[in-house]
Amino acid sequence: MWSNRLTTRLGVNYNDKRRGTLPNGIDGPDVRIFNGTIASGGRLIGNGMLGILGNPVLYWMTQPNHKATASFDATLFASQGSTSHELQAGVFAQRGVQGSHLIYTNGGFNLEERVLRQPGEYTSGTVAFHQTIMSGPELTTFKQTARDFAGYVQDAWRASPRLTISGGVRFDHIVTKDTVYGVTGERTLAIGPRLGINYGLAADSRTVARAHWARVHDQPGLTTSTGNPSVGQRDLYDFDGDGTFKTVFVTPPTTGAIVNPRMKPSTKSTRPPTTGGTRRSTAPWSSPRPSAPRASS
Repeated sequence: MWSNRLTTRLGVNYNDKRRGTLPNGIDGPDVRIFNGTIASGGRLIGNGMLGILGNPVLYWMTQPNHKATASFDATLFASQGSTSHELQAGVFAQRGVQGSHLIYTNGGFNLEERVLRQPGEYTSGTVAFHQTIMSGPELTTFKQTARDFAGYVQDAWRASPRLTISGGVRFDHIVTKDTVYGVTGERTLAIGPRLGINYGLAADSRTVARAHWARVHDQPGLTTSTGNPSVGQRDLYDFDGDGTFKTVFVTPPTTGAIVNPRMKPSTKSTRPPTTGGTRRSTAPWSSPRPSAPRASS
């Protein structure tokens, strides 16, 4: 507070909450033991699983999520006779990153399937018949950056002891990019006007009628359909049980298909709410201080 007429407010926030899994400290691939195998489509399929050894996790996931927000507001109070103005202006900036990154177990060699040498004979030992090796140790399946730069101005005019009229407008410049596909999912200049009226119905100013209209813009959490990218893999099979994997199936890496690479104007999240009502208070009514337009999340 600089004086009884001018106040300012500065806010800074950083959020790095995220979800993910941690390595379990177990070396080697996921090893699955079967009683027998069945040939199907040129591959060997395990039949009658007996147990799982080694690392039970094929990959672990990390999320490089974080969001930084800064805002500044200034409020000026001016009065003349029985009327007054409460002018407020401010700026808002927010930048966020969200995504999903996979790290494959054992450097990409994350699955081995084995079968008993003699079906039903648990002491006969096992031999590997199938191995899966990913074409890379890591994969970023999704990563999106978003920024929102905004400014607003509003005024609460107390025209009389009973009547207060408030109005304002906010401008948001929102840009969202998918860095995996190199696509700009959203580039929007959103304009949000607002208007409100408070009127004291009774002489004691305890019964107040209110009406409010505003257009509010929200930044969607996800603005692109990222498809289903994969790093690719090789599946190796030993049909003879001699330790030599002669049959190999190669699954090439894919980037998926972008179903909605850019938001259509009609799909932007905008809401024009209109509210109204009356309020009966136990204390004399006074003009409420106008609040800053809600920040996009």
